[in-house]
Amino acid sequence: MARFTRRRRAFLFACLTGLRISDLRALTWKCIRSTEVRFVQKKTGDDTAVPLAPQALELLGERDHKKPNGLVFAFPSRDDVFNDRLLRWVKDAGIEKHITSHSARHTFATLLITMGNDLYAVQHLLGHRDIKVTQVYAKLVDARKVSAILSLPTIGTQHA
Repeated sequence: MARFTRRRRAFLFACLTGLRISDLRALTWKCIRSTEVRFVQKKTGDDTAVPLAPQALELLGERDHKKPNGLVFAFPSRDDVFNDRLLRWVKDAGIEKHITSHSARHTFATLLITMGNDLYAVQHLLGHRDIKVTQVYAKLVDARKVSAILSLPTIGTQHA
């Protein structure tokens, strides 16, 4: 993972865990367990455990065992600086969509729901207290289902 900067690794890690930028910024090595990340969400104050996919574990990089309180991802403390650099990365990749650090949470939720995961599991992984907040992602995926069905070709209805 040496080819990615910490900022890029942090963004991709958030795409695979749903962590907010405030939680990424505060994430220390002692929060990383063998197969999960445990932390207290900055926004809600809730104790949260998120299982880690193998790719998320790779994005963590080298663990500093001597500094359990050391930050996993050290990057600018201002969201605008993080987002400006993220936008440059996105533009360099030829992506024209407006992307911010919060887009990683949207990506996480949309990927989970698109892959058929339970809405309540997604709710808890994102730390939403109200399922209605999470249901927005299900509606996005429903629109993609309709689009997929409408793309089917017309087939013959002749009887043999």
